[in-house]
Amino acid sequence: MMVRLVRVSVGLLGLAAVVIGAMIYLAGPDRTATLFGWIIGWATGSPAYSGGLDSANIDSEMRFYAVFWVAYGAILLREATRPALPFGRGRSTCAWPCSFSQDSDEFCLR
Repeated sequence: MMVRLVRVSVGLLGLAAVVIGAMIYLAGPDRTATLFGWIIGWATGSPAYSGGLDSANIDSEMRFYAVFWVAYGAILLREATRPALPFGRGRSTCAWPCSFSQDSDEFCLR
């Protein structure tokens, strides 16, 4: 039950990161903040965003980092959908070609 809750939470966090990152990259940070500010304002009854992200420097920087948010979200979505393995055994998501052996607890290189 707890594993399922964690997987759903990680999946929702990954989905939010992909959606928000894609919106910032495609529509720009000012439009994205305006949309989410409108949604939050509608839900709470108070204004949530008053502007300030329409500068060219901020727009360029936010669009640059949005690509990393999309990648972060994609990694979280991938990990949320993969079956869980016992601790200390199984896949490694590091850049090195390494993992733990399925037959023993010894570290091995592939």
